[in-house]
Amino acid sequence: MGGIEQILIKAGLVSQTQLNCEHQAAEYFGISPGHMIVGSKHVSDQALLVCLKLNSLVGDTVISLTQAAQIARFIVKHHKTWNDAMLTVTGALPRQGRPKLGELLVEAGLITPIQVAAAMITAARKEIPLGEALVRTRLLRRSVLVRALALQDSIREHGLAPKVAAGQLRFGSLSTNSQQGIIIGKKVA
Repeated sequence: MGGIEQILIKAGLVSQTQLNCEHQAAEYFGISPGHMIVGSKHVSDQALLVCLKLNSLVGDTVISLTQAAQIARFIVKHHKTWNDAMLTVTGALPRQGRPKLGELLVEAGLITPIQVAAAMITAARKEIPLGEALVRTRLLRRSVLVRALALQDSIREHGLAPKVAAGQLRFGSLSTNSQQGIIIGKKVA
């Protein structure tokens, strides 16, 4: 079971039984578990988006799984704002880390946050990387995934601004600057 599902269950936003039913239905219909969960409406879009963001913070060890569940409950069930819930549970607002693949693809306008959440659930269940889940569910072409991963490396290693990377990904501009010998922020020999 993936992080998003763990947060949903621990926060009381969905039951294990409901998730098991969705997974059985996904197998029966031959679709991804993530898409079945998103389509079932047992889980609201808001809850999925909140848990997607919280899962990222848990993965970066900014907050614990227990804190993520508490924050999700505050936001979804008690209608608190993101900042209010974070401050109530952790006493601080999280620092911004490096952009995740899903965040980069959403910023580029290539997929929606709900599609990222569905793919993350599928990826966790099938024990494959998010990018591979996006390709297998036909939400993303492999060539776009390769460009996105290269841009993500450029953000991390060479300080490329995430918004610039998203723009390059959106418009497919992987052009070479021959004067400086740079391709999307990476130096070439």
